[in-house]
Amino acid sequence: MEIEEIKTPQDILTYMNENIEYGWMNINNSKHIKTMKEFRKIIKQLPNLNIGSCFILERI
Repeated sequence: MEIEEIKTPQDILTYMNENIEYGWMNINNSKHIKTMKEFRKIIKQLPNLNIGSCFILERI
């Protein structure tokens, strides 16, 4: 499915399933797919750096 074909909420979910991977990218542009292992270490440091994030975190 192409983004131009999205017409319904179900189309959005289909597009996301086909085109978006769960993960994050570090400062070296390395992708970390289907894991939050190293990200959780980094996110713990954010309060000390006065930096915020839009992530909802569960049990860091």
